[in-house]
Amino acid sequence: LAGVFGFVECIELLSDYVLLCIDEFELDDPGNTTLISRLLSALVERGVSVAATSNTLPEQLGEGRFAAQDFMREINTLASMFTTV
Repeated sequence: LAGVFGFVECIELLSDYVLLCIDEFELDDPGNTTLISRLLSALVERGVSVAATSNTLPEQLGEGRFAAQDFMREINTLASMFTTV
């Protein structure tokens, strides 16, 4: 959505929702990692709850796909937003 509407507009659109559901959440490149970290942080700050499914534990996002160790700040920010069940 951010690519279609722009980052700020995407946040404004999604901020109208109480819950954002993401199916098969995964990080596959550095650009997406930075973008989704900023996007979800902004939405959570605005009171939007996020529920996501993934085959990967939050703290292991990006492993084996790119130099995830270089993006641990973003990955840890994302991991802190989720409770694993």
